[in-house]
Amino acid sequence: MNTDTPVLEIRSVSKDFGGMRAVDRVSFALQRGVVTSLIGANGAGKTTLFNCITGQLTPSDGEIIFGGKKITKMKPHSINRMGISRSFQITNIFPQFSVFDNIRTAIISRIGKSASPFGKAKDMVLDEAIEILETVGLAEQASLLASTLSYGDQRIMEVAIALANRPQLLLLDEPTAGMSPEETHAMVSLIKKLSEQQQLTIFLVEHDMDVIFSVSEMIAVLHEGSLLAFDTPPKISQNETVQNVYLGKEIVGLKEAKGKDVTIEEKEISGEQPQMKLEVKDIDTFYGLSHVLFKVSLMVERGELVCLLGRNGAGKTTTLKSIIGLQKPQSGSVAFKGKELAGKEPYEICAEGVGFVFGDRRIFPGLTTRQNLEVGLRSRGGQDDWTIERVYELFPRLKQRDKAYGATLSGGEQQMLAIARALMGNPELLLLDEPSEGLAPLMVQVVGEHIIKLRDQGIKVLLAEQNVKFALEVSDRGYVIDKGRIFFEGTAKEIDENEEARRHLIVTA
Repeated sequence: MNTDTPVLEIRSVSKDFGGMRAVDRVSFALQRGVVTSLIGANGAGKTTLFNCITGQLTPSDGEIIFGGKKITKMKPHSINRMGISRSFQITNIFPQFSVFDNIRTAIISRIGKSASPFGKAKDMVLDEAIEILETVGLAEQASLLASTLSYGDQRIMEVAIALANRPQLLLLDEPTAGMSPEETHAMVSLIKKLSEQQQLTIFLVEHDMDVIFSVSEMIAVLHEGSLLAFDTPPKISQNETVQNVYLGKEIVGLKEAKGKDVTIEEKEISGEQPQMKLEVKDIDTFYGLSHVLFKVSLMVERGELVCLLGRNGAGKTTTLKSIIGLQKPQSGSVAFKGKELAGKEPYEICAEGVGFVFGDRRIFPGLTTRQNLEVGLRSRGGQDDWTIERVYELFPRLKQRDKAYGATLSGGEQQMLAIARALMGNPELLLLDEPSEGLAPLMVQVVGEHIIKLRDQGIKVLLAEQNVKFALEVSDRGYVIDKGRIFFEGTAKEIDENEEARRHLIVTA
């Protein structure tokens, strides 16, 4: 292949799902031997673009050229045989095979019918498998069962399986997700080695900005399906448009609605009983072998609106799921109103007065607005119970859409409905996961005003957001999480003015 010719060209690629455009006329090229990273917020279109390249999805428009040949409508196995290999977010190995047999199986799959268990072919497979394991640093573990490897070594073995295809282009999907610092360092070293010593072209999706700026020669930034920027790391870190996307836009009017920042000390002086608060202490949470949260601690007092800020993949949603019981912490404590919640089932935690609004809203498209609310109804027999009429007073727009089906509601209306349905369970603490995601600025302001009203009615709110400006404008206090660790806590004003906090929230080296 001519080294001056791009290994991969993406030409005005678009992908539609029904009426929604997930990727919008994206164009850029990957040069031979260059490490390029793809970054962007949740829903930016990163995975969709990856899947278009590898054939899991067919673009609605545009062309993808690999090695001078059009691969736009080819099947995944054909694209793989041409020389494009990928890893996945979820480890994809044969756990009951040895490390060596995992690699050998991948080599035999590439060779196909020409493979033979005897003679030269057998020796060739053996030599190649050993060479690959030496390249990735797993030669000493060759005889071990894959299931006995550490999580980091399993991810590296997955790269080794991809290398068995002898790729010209290697796609890595979040290669360091869930890794310890030591494991991350090993993966970074491997990526650099493959690029520098083998001149392998590497294209990766990654959320860890330290990793991005450590390995990348070029960075592509996607935002709402469009290519926002494609440049070198230094220029990306100085790009004001990119930084504004990661921090979000200021929403006029929310600061006035929120009022002044209130500190923990002021809340305690006002008479809040300590046992009424949410207190998370030193929780560690895993997804399988992947260590996602590291000693996370935070607190929400009565009448407080607290935000948990972080980039995509920082651990925000996992923290909320650890509190509500959807992902149980392996260690640490989650206490609410003096009762331990860690280890309980979600329905038990909801019964204790905790409500949860998913980031994808999860309304029932075939039910009307009123029917969606009735599904969430849980009466406690008190005068302050949330009723449909009371919810409609808070969200007048939902009353107007009382008989409309969930599928016909706008994104903002769906978000209101998701919050309203959670209120029907009469929560004392409400967990909100990315409520501003996918909403127009005007609708973000409307949702923000409603969240502030909930705080003013005495409901504790823990808001997970990557729209930093929106979150700080509605919140009293906040925490900054990055790579599963809390790095900073303070009032909204303190977070906004602290350079160290901002470093963990924007795109920078």
